[in-house]
Amino acid sequence: MSSQTANASYDVTKPDAAMLGRSRWNPGWAVLGLATIGLGLTGYLSVSAWGRGTIAGCGAGIACDQAMSSAWAWWLGVPVSALAAGTYGLVLAATLLAIFGGPRAQRHAWTILPALALMLMGAAAWFIYVLVARIGAMCAYCTASHLIGLITAGLIFIGTATVRCPVEKSRLINLQRCGLAAILAAVGMTTLVGVQELRPTATYAMVDASSLSRQPQSQTQGLHDGHGHDGDDHQGHDHEHPDPAELQRRWKEAQATADAKLLSGGDAIYSQRDGRRVIAPAFTDIVLDPYELPMMGSPDAEHLLVFFFDYTCETCRKTHNMLRQVHQTFGHQIAVLLVPWPTGSACNPVLAEMGVAGSDSSCKYARLGLALWRVSPQVFGQFDDWLSRFRTVPPIDLGVKQAIDLAGREPLEAALKDPWVDAQLQRYIKFTRPVMEHFRGTPIILMGDKFMQGIPEDAQAFAKLLEEQLGVTPAIAARRP
Repeated sequence: MSSQTANASYDVTKPDAAMLGRSRWNPGWAVLGLATIGLGLTGYLSVSAWGRGTIAGCGAGIACDQAMSSAWAWWLGVPVSALAAGTYGLVLAATLLAIFGGPRAQRHAWTILPALALMLMGAAAWFIYVLVARIGAMCAYCTASHLIGLITAGLIFIGTATVRCPVEKSRLINLQRCGLAAILAAVGMTTLVGVQELRPTATYAMVDASSLSRQPQSQTQGLHDGHGHDGDDHQGHDHEHPDPAELQRRWKEAQATADAKLLSGGDAIYSQRDGRRVIAPAFTDIVLDPYELPMMGSPDAEHLLVFFFDYTCETCRKTHNMLRQVHQTFGHQIAVLLVPWPTGSACNPVLAEMGVAGSDSSCKYARLGLALWRVSPQVFGQFDDWLSRFRTVPPIDLGVKQAIDLAGREPLEAALKDPWVDAQLQRYIKFTRPVMEHFRGTPIILMGDKFMQGIPEDAQAFAKLLEEQLGVTPAIAARRP
C-alpha cells in the first residue's frame, strides 16, 4: 500500500500540490511580470532601431543614443535589443507553461528556464562591459533591460531550487537539467560574443552625403544665424526646397565645376565668398566660414573635414585624438572644422523641443570653447588639446579654471559676454540639426562625398580610410623622391 502511494505521487496525470511547489511561494508570477516588462522595453528599442526612430528622452548625442547607434547595438544586421526581446519572449512562454501547463509541460519549462536565466545573466555582463569599456557611455534603457534580466534570472534560479516538478524522482535528473541548461547557455553566449568580437562589420558606417534632405524652413525658425535673421548672410545660395532629384543634379554640377573646389558629394560643397572658400551645404541655410571658426589645421588645406561632436561625449574625445594624429600624418593636405553639438536643452532648442534635459556642462563647454577661440586661436588650441586628453569629461569648474589659466580672467570674461559666442553656437545648432536628425548621434565626420558615423578602430585604420576616400598620402611619403 505504501509503495502504491509513493508511485501515485509521481503519476504525471495526478500531481499533488506539494510536488508542483504550490505549497511554497512560486516565483513564476514575478518572473511573468518582469518578462512582460522586459519584452515591452526591448521590443520598443528594436522597433526604434529598425525604423531609425528617435527614442523617447534619448536625443542626438545623448549617452543612450551613442550606445544605440554604435556597432555593438547590432548582431549580424539584427538589433541586439531584438535578440533580448526574443529571449524575454521565450521566458514569458516558458513561465506560462510552468504556471498553467500540465505536469510534463512544467517539467520541460523548468528545464528551459535555467538556460534562459544563464543567457540573461551572461548577456547583461557582456553588454555592461561593452557600455563601459568599448562605447564609454551608459545607456539608461540598456541598463534597465539588463537589471530586469538579472532580477528575472535570480527569480528563475529560486524557482528551480524550490519548485519541484512531477516525474522527478532523483537529484540526478535535476543535475542533468542543470547541465543541459549550462550547455545551452554556453552555446548561446559563445555565439553572441564571438560574432560581435569577430564581426566583419566596421565600427563605423559611411553614408552618401546626398542622402540628407534640405531642412524645411519651418523647422529652422527661431534658430538665428548670428546676424538677426535666418540664412540671408550667404550670397547666391537659393532658398527653395529642392526635391532629392534636384539635390542630386546640384551635386553632379558641383562635382563638374573645378573652380568651385568641391567639399564633395551629396549636398556639401565649397562655395566662394569674398574671394575665399566657405562651406555652404544644400541641406541647410547656414554657411560656415572656416577662416573665422575653430579649426584644426589651415582653412586653405586641400581637403576640409567637418567634425560634428559634443564636448561631453567620450567617443567624440577619442575621435578628436584620432583626428589630431591623422592631421599630423597628412600635414597640410587636410584640416578639420570643429562643429560642436551641445546636448543640453539650456542652449540647444532642438533638445528642448524633444523634452530632453541633457547635459548642462555640454552647453557650458561649447560656450567656453567659442569664447577661447574669440580670445585667441592659439589659446583655443591649447584648451582643446587639454580637454581631449580626458576619457571622462572633467567638471566644468575645472574646465573654467584651465581656461582662465590659459587666457586670463578678464579676456575670458569679456569673450563670454560677447554676443558672437551665443549667436555662433545657434548657427552651429541650426547647421547640424539635419545631420543629427539623420544620424541620431555624435561623432559624425563629413569627408569627401561621405558622412562617417562612428570611428575606425585606431588612427592607423583612420589614416587608411582617408587615403581611400580623399586620395591623400602621408606627408613623409609625399616628400620622398
